[in-house]
Amino acid sequence: MPAFNAAATVRNAVQSVLDQTYRCLELLVVDDASTDDTLVVLNETARSDPRIRVLSMPSNGGAAEARNAGLRAARGELIAFLDADDLWLPNKLELQVPLFSDNATLIVGSWYDAVSSTGIVTGQIRIAPTLSMNDLLNGIVIGCLTAIFRREALHGSIGFRSSTERANGAMGRRLRWRPIQEDYLFWLDLMLANPGYVLRNIQASTARYTLSTESASSNKCKAAYFHWMILRHDIKLSLGRAILYFVTYAVRAVIKHVGYRWGGGGQNAWASRQVRDETP
Repeated sequence: MPAFNAAATVRNAVQSVLDQTYRCLELLVVDDASTDDTLVVLNETARSDPRIRVLSMPSNGGAAEARNAGLRAARGELIAFLDADDLWLPNKLELQVPLFSDNATLIVGSWYDAVSSTGIVTGQIRIAPTLSMNDLLNGIVIGCLTAIFRREALHGSIGFRSSTERANGAMGRRLRWRPIQEDYLFWLDLMLANPGYVLRNIQASTARYTLSTESASSNKCKAAYFHWMILRHDIKLSLGRAILYFVTYAVRAVIKHVGYRWGGGGQNAWASRQVRDETP
């Protein structure tokens, strides 16, 4: 759990992990050099449960670097993520962990609820029971707050790529856009390094994601640009394959947008094989 200036929300996020019906876990909370009382809250909470370990970054490096610090310190066979303003539902791990009895399963995700900053559920993000590498390349994005994966799949070197590691192109520099979709790229890297495995999803919500207040139209432009950069430059697909996957991604985005507008929003507007990219 990366945490930066999250004193107002991190206590609830931590509690949602401690309240899991699946009890055998450790929680690594990485304070990313917060300037508010986040670290005070974390240290106070850690004293109440020995399963909590608090790590402190020497300087602010962003969510990618904080997650990488957590990956290096993790001791469990399975690893999951949760941001400091999101929540897990109590039976999340209990529902997901048994799916790893199938040796072909690399990642287990689920549906999740979208909630406003005031905690009101505004929709449900749904995703298909099984996804392949091609599905991810076509732009289907899993919620980072729902995903669990095998630690051994990291091969000791895979991690979240920081903004400074990624070429964001002339347009990105001109518009001062920082690279986004870091979690989406992480899942691609993990699947690419472990061919033959699949991603499975519980067909029920197991978490709640807090919606960003950033402009939706701005996000769409940035998401499209950086999706192309991921395909062409981050994972270095050939021009032809990158165009094919990007066209599929664009068509899906238009269909999803039209369906959402015509459907009136809310749960019924989400197609079962589509999920909004939650990365701001």
